[in-house]
Amino acid sequence: MNWKYVFNPFLKFSEKQMFLLSLVGLLGFGFFGSVFESPLISIFKIANVEEVSILSSIFYATLSYGSAIVMLVILGRFFNSKTRVVDIVNTVGISQLPLLFVMFTYNIPFFKNFNERISNSIDFSTRPHLEIGDIFTLSIFLVLVLPFLIYSIALIYNGFKTATNIKTWQNISVFAGVLILFLIIYQLTILNLNL
Repeated sequence: MNWKYVFNPFLKFSEKQMFLLSLVGLLGFGFFGSVFESPLISIFKIANVEEVSILSSIFYATLSYGSAIVMLVILGRFFNSKTRVVDIVNTVGISQLPLLFVMFTYNIPFFKNFNERISNSIDFSTRPHLEIGDIFTLSIFLVLVLPFLIYSIALIYNGFKTATNIKTWQNISVFAGVLILFLIIYQLTILNLNL
């Protein structure tokens, strides 16, 4: 197994294969987001809502993908005027696929019940009280989910790097800074919409 292709599949697979997989992922987020009541509302962000339709879930996932694509195309063209839109579309689509595993893990009844219990017991006026079992459960959840979040971030970075041919640490720093700023602004904006 060549690990280079695991972390940068954009070097091995055709743009059509990547696009089809991205489209399947988008539809998967729409379907499973509705089934689990956990739509993808931003890249790297899955919400927990009650009664979301498949169309609404697809809408939020499409809005999430689309806004990230627009932002990365603009940034990519800033770095390299020959950056192709299809490469950025595939970068965003493929980078979100590991979040399907996060969605499934989050919706395992044991973890979902734990999250609801903790969320309902938080009183922001006092310091949260966690039992040793809660810390253990949270640790298991993080051990299961964190590798997929890191993998997702590695995919978006490697896809963008391949699409734009950025190489210097300054360009990479600008990419990381703009991506973080975008995520903060987008997620604050999406919170104002009624889910």
